[in-house]
Amino acid sequence: MTINRKELAAGVIFIAFGAFFALMALETLSIGNAFRMGPGYFPLILAGLLVLLGIGVAIQGITIEKTPFGSVSWRGVILILAAPIFFGVTIENLGLLGSVFFSCLIATVASRKLSILRAIAVSVLLTVFCVALFGYALTLNIPIFGPWLGGGD
Repeated sequence: MTINRKELAAGVIFIAFGAFFALMALETLSIGNAFRMGPGYFPLILAGLLVLLGIGVAIQGITIEKTPFGSVSWRGVILILAAPIFFGVTIENLGLLGSVFFSCLIATVASRKLSILRAIAVSVLLTVFCVALFGYALTLNIPIFGPWLGGGD
């Protein structure tokens, strides 16, 4: 049996964070029950899932041999992180259509295997789907066209 200290440490950290947030939820918020959920119910469930994830990672760190990590694609990491940030920053000014399209385009360009034509096609399809679902079917209070695209405020 080999012990992968990094995975074991990651599991312990997950367990510690989950336990901390579970205790905070139990101490400061009303939990309620499954039929009448209080404000602390969902955080407690998430904290419990984090503890379970930590237990799984820790067990893996004890039983599975260490494998090499490999190289990191920093282009992918940066662009995948940039996409939701871009969406959050531009949703009010570009509207749903513009912010979804450019966020999808940023995320798809992160892949070196996808041509720019396919990235645009994926972005268009996801934009049409999101506008149809969130803008029209669910009628969320998000403008389809923001002020930067000539839409109303």
